[in-house]
Amino acid sequence: MTAGGVRGYGLHLIADLDRQELRVVGATIDTNYPEGLMLSRPVKSLCRSLCISLVAAPLLAACAGHTGATLGSGVGDRMLRDAPWVAGRALPAQRNPLAVFPVAWQAGATQPVFMEPEADSTAPLGQLRVAVQRHLDSLTVGAATAPLVGTGLIPPDVRFGCPSTNQQECDASASDAAIGRGATWHRLAVANPSPAWRAALRQRLDSLQVTHAVFVTLEIGQYLPRQRGITGSKYVTLGRDHEVALPWLTSLETPVSVIQLTGVVVDADGRAVRIAAEGLSVKRTPLLLSAVDAQALIRDDDVRTLLRAPRNDLPGQPLVWQAGLEALLRSLALR
Repeated sequence: MTAGGVRGYGLHLIADLDRQELRVVGATIDTNYPEGLMLSRPVKSLCRSLCISLVAAPLLAACAGHTGATLGSGVGDRMLRDAPWVAGRALPAQRNPLAVFPVAWQAGATQPVFMEPEADSTAPLGQLRVAVQRHLDSLTVGAATAPLVGTGLIPPDVRFGCPSTNQQECDASASDAAIGRGATWHRLAVANPSPAWRAALRQRLDSLQVTHAVFVTLEIGQYLPRQRGITGSKYVTLGRDHEVALPWLTSLETPVSVIQLTGVVVDADGRAVRIAAEGLSVKRTPLLLSAVDAQALIRDDDVRTLLRAPRNDLPGQPLVWQAGLEALLRSLALR
């Protein structure tokens, strides 16, 4: 994960349903991502208050424009209640072609890497990334180009999911309204790339004779469930015209893990112009686990299911990840 986080202490409650394993891990935790499974809200609240009061004010002044900070990134942080999950300005309809960089897998985007499935080329996540890449190539968004690789080349980091003060624990409600009813907000932001990456990008775009580029990332995010109607039916909003029903006993206070796509359009200086996110698939957490502030992990079987799952509600019944990528590009105003 990108640099610039404040460090605190906490406990993880790890629940792996496939392996029927439950274990508690005490560790130093980087607050750049929320704990996927955790305990002890009073302890975390105390750590949050102490950390914020001691370091937040000086860091805000120092981090603007710095690698990993969202200040000065080109698109300000947005708190969004409804999809589409998008922020920033659209490029003109009449524009030069864009450079399209390969789809990347971002490990540890919102939870520790050891809590995520393997993502090598033979694993389901790796297969999903390749499938998304091929579909992106077929949509002819722009001129495909090789990734920027090298020491110190840190790309912009689009962050989307349920908000939290310390990025360890999602806030279930941002107001006095009933939890899950009209008060469920999600945060969309983008962190600055490194200066070396900005320089490498400008050189690449100059060589391609283009002024903008698009980057798409596959990752795991954290979304909050919602409820509606007299019966209080539960669901999660994954993205543009895409909702998934959840069991009635689903907790509204515990986030669910979501396989998602994020995207960013940047100019030649590496500043974000427009950012977006689109959820693809959600991992439901049983009530007994969510009652102890635990969260089910996404496993290989969940990714295999996503690879072949259709969107039956759409014309032609495209695969979920195909429809998700196309929705993300529409949010980025590239289709």
